[in-house]
Amino acid sequence: MLYLAIACQPGSGAMPRAADTLAVDTATADTATPGEIRVITATDIAASPTNPLAAVLTVATDAPAQVTARWICGGRSGSDTAQIDGAGMLEVWGMRAETGCDIALEAVTPEGTERISGLRWTSGALPAALPVFTAEARAGVGPMAPGVTLVSTVWLEQTPEYYAVGVDEEGEIVWVYLDPGGYRREHHVRDMGDGTLMLLMDRMVRRITPGGRTIAEVGNADMGLNHHDALPLPGGDVLFLVSGSQTVDVPALGGAVLLLGDRLVRVAGAEGGAAPGEIVWEWSAFDHLDTSRFPGPLSLEESRSG
Repeated sequence: MLYLAIACQPGSGAMPRAADTLAVDTATADTATPGEIRVITATDIAASPTNPLAAVLTVATDAPAQVTARWICGGRSGSDTAQIDGAGMLEVWGMRAETGCDIALEAVTPEGTERISGLRWTSGALPAALPVFTAEARAGVGPMAPGVTLVSTVWLEQTPEYYAVGVDEEGEIVWVYLDPGGYRREHHVRDMGDGTLMLLMDRMVRRITPGGRTIAEVGNADMGLNHHDALPLPGGDVLFLVSGSQTVDVPALGGAVLLLGDRLVRVAGAEGGAAPGEIVWEWSAFDHLDTSRFPGPLSLEESRSG
């Protein structure tokens, strides 16, 4: 369980489901006092394809501007800011399912500021296949931390499904990520501390925005099965912990034995000198540990994964 802080307050309430996409004519939207500049030429808001509780707000401008979206959704609030020159995107996220959101825009340029209010969007429903679970705080540990707590789950009742969700201070889901590629053995989601999230996936990591847009992917299909964690390195490379196996001859155990062991694998990202996805360094436990030494019963246990 990981903690991601955002500017929000606990809230409740639900609104009827609205259309996933709402085009807004800025000429009819509420504006601030007369005399302000006009720099925003068009806006459009649509549900995120990977998070039904988030929206992508597309903004067009006729001059470079710092554009901020501020929203209030059922008592929760947040904001997102981007430098936009021509066209750009902002994200509205962190609200509960089927909740109405009031959104206001502010565009700041050297010549002045434009403000637009009256934008409206309603978050979607949670996926029907999402398993029902409860978040409980143990007695004596105090109240839930403010913000969004990220939880990664694997649902194995039928076909394995992966869901990364975030819950608010009352345990209600306010963030969810649906992998567009389907189940790919994701393990967990991590707050990177720079406004992005990292998903640990099958033979790769994916960096995403809170609204679910993919920023970058780093991985290697032939490196083996990664597990537990990955470490982003300066320059864009990623260090993976990868499972490996090796058949060794152990007379005390009757001959050939298949051993499982770990490797550290460094995979190049898009920013370094190596080709993206290339393995540029690796370390194997088989090269450093005594494969003929089995000191206790745990070392003789047959792997449950086969």
